[in-house]
Amino acid sequence: MTKLYQTPRQIEAAYAAGLPGWQFDQETMDDLWMDRVVKTVSGEAPHILKVGAGKKAFLWRSRELFDPGAFGHEQQTTGDCVSHGSRGCFDTVRCVEIHIKKEPETFFLRTATEPPYGARGHSGQGMDPAKATRFTHDFGMMFRQKYASVDLSKYNSKIGTDWGRNGVPADVKEECKKHDIGKWIAPKRR
Repeated sequence: MTKLYQTPRQIEAAYAAGLPGWQFDQETMDDLWMDRVVKTVSGEAPHILKVGAGKKAFLWRSRELFDPGAFGHEQQTTGDCVSHGSRGCFDTVRCVEIHIKKEPETFFLRTATEPPYGARGHSGQGMDPAKATRFTHDFGMMFRQKYASVDLSKYNSKIGTDWGRNGVPADVKEECKKHDIGKWIAPKRR
């Protein structure tokens, strides 16, 4: 949970009382499709469309093998859930590639949430997922470690919050480019 909400019921009550959560923005999503940042599975990998039909895949189990307790660590201290969700996606995909696809890589460290959150373009809380997608597509990501210009070894929402006001520093963007995330592929166009 968070500092403000200690139980699922408290979170449900907050949303019922008007806590906004994420608001879908058709314009920013359309921009991703127009620029071909996001592509569909049917267009990129039609051969896998029905591979898992009727089956369940518990991909989180692969994540737990390489990053035990990953889903219970780093509780949010601000409205940066989009960057946490992106990180969960990146790290789970990396673990699945190692565990199930047997790709020759190692799970190095957890992905840092601060760079994509810093790209949101404002000083308030919350972020449009399309902006996180755009940032990670254009620049990539960083790991949970200490770098010459910033210490990302421990979650610190203040870093991403400050970058939201002023923009992600150029040296951080350059470091992100060393860790390309590949393609964004959606099940279907929304």
